[in-house]
Amino acid sequence: AVDGLTCPEAVAYCRVWDAEERGLAVKVYPSGGKTFVVAYRRDGRLQWYTLGRYGDVTVEQARQLARDV
Repeated sequence: AVDGLTCPEAVAYCRVWDAEERGLAVKVYPSGGKTFVVAYRRDGRLQWYTLGRYGDVTVEQARQLARDV
């Protein structure tokens, strides 16, 4: 499913949330690049942590990394 994700060129990137792991998303760039990120709260503020590029990191690896974060 990640292979088919696209983002319009009018925006810098789109986030697509994972259906299974809370806080995990794929950042999709208009160029076609994809990066796994996880959202978490620290001191009440929303923070983003980059897990890795899609292709270097699989969906299952990203889910495990998100759990670890």
